[in-house]
Amino acid sequence: VRCAFVKKPSPHVHYRTKPPPEELSCAGEEERPTTVPRQRTMEVSSLPGRGRGQGGALSNDPLSTILAYERKDSTASRRAHDAAADWEEDGHSCGLKQLCESERLEAAIAGACTILVAGASGCERRALAAIGVAGGLAAGLQKLSFERWYRRRYSRERARETWELDNYPKGEREEMTGLFTFKGMNQDDAKTVVQTMSEYKEFFVNLMMTEELQLREPIDRTPQRAAAVGAAFALAALIPLVFSDTASKLGLLLDDQGLVVHRCAGLAVLALLGARRAAMCVLPLATHVTECLVLGLAAIATPKLILAALDAAGGGGGGP
Repeated sequence: VRCAFVKKPSPHVHYRTKPPPEELSCAGEEERPTTVPRQRTMEVSSLPGRGRGQGGALSNDPLSTILAYERKDSTASRRAHDAAADWEEDGHSCGLKQLCESERLEAAIAGACTILVAGASGCERRALAAIGVAGGLAAGLQKLSFERWYRRRYSRERARETWELDNYPKGEREEMTGLFTFKGMNQDDAKTVVQTMSEYKEFFVNLMMTEELQLREPIDRTPQRAAAVGAAFALAALIPLVFSDTASKLGLLLDDQGLVVHRCAGLAVLALLGARRAAMCVLPLATHVTECLVLGLAAIATPKLILAALDAAGGGGGGP
């Protein structure tokens, strides 16, 4: 076997310090591309390359690792990972795109449940429309307020961790060593790993933020994300109302069937949202659809039970 030292840099990775070390390549063996992890950023659009995977990674086939796992095909999994051109393999729903979609999805589920609660509480159509629009506005403003608060909190905690690392690095290293030991590492190995990682200040501070404080880095585009959350809430709340009103205007419903159609449409919206929730992470479809339908049924039944209990407690007199 003929062996030689060759350099195999990745065209998709920008090295922050120096190129990857030379590697021993032997004739007759399949050469595998060398990739070097780089600093994670929260802006997916900044990553170079042709294709984008679900987690922000670069690959020609975003579903390759998912399909390999579903088939339990280790050979296909290795091939898919070796073909990845960046620091994160495809198929994990942990990237910016999935997080933003999860925000919209949860807001839509909340909107559909809210409008079902309002309908079961006896609200008229005009009130339902107002609740849908106002609820969407409130959801968007709440998201904007939360993200602004979270960014201020994250900045303060990160500044504190940076200051503590500058002033007493030994104490910070001991904290992380204890944390890794608690999570299952051998103490000597934990000390070695922490000592190495602490030499990279920015990396180590980010690690302390996620591992010690459980705080993720804030995501940009807060106003756009807040607007999307509000729109998702309002859209999911108004779709059942629009559907029932349209069917009524077309003469397809009797006067007393509008509320029933409204509830059925709301449950259908929740079922679709549950299906999307499952598809996002390749999870069982029936389980998530059923869970969302249970949420909808609870949203319909709970106000009726509460109103019945209030009527019983008040001797049957309906209060305002």
